[in-house]
Amino acid sequence: NSDIEYMITPLIVKPTDRSGSRGVNKINNINELKEAINKAKNESFCKEVIVEEFIDGKEYSMEFFSDNGKHSFLAITEKFTTGAPNFIERAHLQPGRIKEETLLKAIEVAINGLNALEICDGASHVEIKVDRDAIFIIEIGARMGGDFIGSELVRLSTGIDFTEA
Repeated sequence: NSDIEYMITPLIVKPTDRSGSRGVNKINNINELKEAINKAKNESFCKEVIVEEFIDGKEYSMEFFSDNGKHSFLAITEKFTTGAPNFIERAHLQPGRIKEETLLKAIEVAINGLNALEICDGASHVEIKVDRDAIFIIEIGARMGGDFIGSELVRLSTGIDFTEA
């Protein structure tokens, strides 16, 4: 509790084990923190919550397939959400609209993240935000993207069947 006074808002509060933006809340005032933590805990299966800095920017997700530490980029998805406070995804566009140089930088950042987490084999889903060409990793999951991104959208936009890779 003593560190709370040093936290700078806005913040994102979310369960550690949910998907689809369940339990995610943006808070703009530290007085909202306790309520946001309780909401996130109520959505969490294991009752664990993470509090992180809010990063403004355009949201994307990236799909990778890894084999023995060699990471292959498959697709980038542009995300459209309801915005604050819950950021519920309402649409996806693949391939996402992003400058080529920013995409190349995002791939490099994402691969560095995969390597740091020692993800060597299988599917990976990397969520990023781009703000003035700066790339921020939001989450990395050793799984295909949900909302039919990995199972359908990648195949439809690239011809690659992620489920067969």
